Amino acid sequence: MVHAWPDIKPVYLWSFFAVAGTLLAGIVFLIFRDRDSIAALILRQPMPNRPSTQESHADESTVVVAGR
Repeated sequence: MVHAWPDIKPVYLWSFFAVAGTLLAGIVFLIFRDRDSIAALILRQPMPNRPSTQESHADESTVVVAGR
């Protein structure tokens, strides 16, 4: 008997690996993006404070004024 449809088992297999790989890559990206806070959670230390963008620009303008 000739099958009208090809076997789709490889499609399920490769789609599973594609979804699993995508999820793993997303998790690794999130871990590396927030590695300081994750390390603080693991070591039970206080969370590091990230400087806001306004504070960093204020520091840059102070350096420029002081350099004159």
